This record gives sequence, C-alpha cells and structure tokens, in this order.
Amino acid sequence: MGAIVDQTQMNTVLRYIESGRSEGARLLAGGEQALRETGGYYVQPTIFDGVRNDMTIAREEIFARFFLCCRLPTPPMWSARPIKSVYGLQAAVWSATSTGARCARHCERTVHVNAV
Repeated sequence: MGAIVDQTQMNTVLRYIESGRSEGARLLAGGEQALRETGGYYVQPTIFDGVRNDMTIAREEIFARFFLCCRLPTPPMWSARPIKSVYGLQAAVWSATSTGARCARHCERTVHVNAV
C-alpha cells in the first residue's frame, strides 16, 4: 500500500469512497484512512461490488488502490462495459477460461483473464 501524495488527495480519495456508497455500490473491504499514527497519507485498498457505469467511481480516475466489481452476464454487455470510461486502462475477467477469452476479445483495453 503506497502513500497518497498529500492531505488534499487523500480527502479526494475518501470522497470517492463516500460517493461509491451513496450511489449504491457495496463496499466489500477497505475504504478507510489507514496508518494515521505514521503521519503519512494512506487509504486502505478498497473493493466495491455492484458498480454501474453511471457511478462516479466507474467513470473517473481515482489514483488509489480501488478494485471495482461488476457482473457482465451476457456477451452484449462485455463490449459495452469496459469502454464507458476514458480512463480505463485495464480490466480483469474471472470466468471459465474460454468465456473469459471471448470476453477479452470484445474489449478495447488490456484484459487479464483469471489472473491477479
């Protein structure tokens, strides 16, 4: 977990976490300031589930350890989802390997299939 550059950026990250909650994403882990006693600026790695394209956390670049989960059950959704953000550089798919590979071919981003 790397430090965030300053108090201003840490507050911005914490506002993104609150935004995710208020817009309906489910916080699964993290999402709080960490290591306060060091005097540094740290936010726990954060995992959200149930993220939709219209949510701020899905559309904007956050500059923190965020993992956003969404379910894409049908092939038409595979190509529609990853291209909604101008910032999305990578995606990951956890599925049967053949299904994950088919999904990756529909994306315009780097896609990791069943990999961390």
